[in-house]
Amino acid sequence: MDEIEELFEKYTFLLDLYAELESVSEIICRALETGSSLAGIAGNLREKKELVERIGHESETIASLKKTIADRKLISDAERVLVRNAEEDLTEAVSRVVDQGQRTCELMMKQGVRVSRR
Repeated sequence: MDEIEELFEKYTFLLDLYAELESVSEIICRALETGSSLAGIAGNLREKKELVERIGHESETIASLKKTIADRKLISDAERVLVRNAEEDLTEAVSRVVDQGQRTCELMMKQGVRVSRR
């Protein structure tokens, strides 16, 4: 597999991780809205933390791969457009996750749950 194919696979995997993160965040929000047990919410928060760590790792891998591709000038103009489209998809996913995270924090604050930002 060449670097460009690997890059697109990494982007696809990263988008999947963001979709999972968005889903877990939605579960947390619903749990907060319905007054679910804090133990259950804590478990979801741990799952969310693990996803964030995996996203960080994949993002670092993508950055390194992009640097290798740029240094070797291995990317065509058509591939460059595809990369830009994948990055736009990621930007939209990140925006949704950030909005969801802010909503979660607001709900936690309303309910008096201590929020730790790490």
